[in-house]
Amino acid sequence: AESDMLFGYATLEGNVAWRDVNKGTWFISTFVDVVREMRGEEEFSHMLDVVNKRVLESRRAVDEDGAWSGSRGQYNIGQAAEFTKRGWRGKLFLR
Repeated sequence: AESDMLFGYATLEGNVAWRDVNKGTWFISTFVDVVREMRGEEEFSHMLDVVNKRVLESRRAVDEDGAWSGSRGQYNIGQAAEFTKRGWRGKLFLR
């Protein structure tokens, strides 16, 4: 039986997951930041909600080649993460 499974996707199916050439992917860099900030204090599911919120709010400017270019970029892009739980029954805290 499938229980206590959690799947995390950097973006919704059919969309692009963006990457900063210096910091890595928006999803993973945000995930690492949130875990570092909240481990030992917040439950894991809540941390994932925060990751999703920050990725959604993380609109950035990119140039024609898709490279992050700060405020000089030509396009303002965004991304949405997705988390799916199967049989998630408890609370998980990271130390």
